[in-house]
Amino acid sequence: MQVYLYINNLKEVVSKIYLKINDIHVSGDTIDQGTKLIKVNNDDKIKIIIDTNLLELNKDKLYELNREEFENSIKKIKNRNFIEKIKDGYVKIKFNSDNNKILMTTIPYEKGRSVKINGKNKKIIGVFIGIKPVKGENVIELKYEASGLKTGILISLTGIIILILLFIKKINIKNKI
Repeated sequence: MQVYLYINNLKEVVSKIYLKINDIHVSGDTIDQGTKLIKVNNDDKIKIIIDTNLLELNKDKLYELNREEFENSIKKIKNRNFIEKIKDGYVKIKFNSDNNKILMTTIPYEKGRSVKINGKNKKIIGVFIGIKPVKGENVIELKYEASGLKTGILISLTGIIILILLFIKKINIKNKI
């Protein structure tokens, strides 16, 4: 079992948080640096003492990771080869969803990214790209086009055409002389 405590304003409250595992005080420097993993056994007794009113329950959260369920989920994902096509700036996925939950990726959102689900443009959810597929079979297309790429190409082509025209004009002037 792994337990995660997420605290939104950790620096302000870290000196007011005390952790005991099996009634043994765990040193404050274990959590002083921010995120830390502490291995505990299934039968260990965890006690978190919070001596402050600065924590907000809607922002600060305590999580438990069910390791067995997590590993079974990873095995399922690895057995489902759903990436159909990958090329520069483009990924096509066939994904069968058994619910209407959000499919999260570790791809960070930035301007120029777009998502289509079953041929329809969809809104990207979150800092990392989150997608809400419909229940059943989905064809998901992730596309990235660098911001300003088309404008840059158009300006470059215009510049090249102007240079060619000036070069031709210069040759015509020399030939007339």
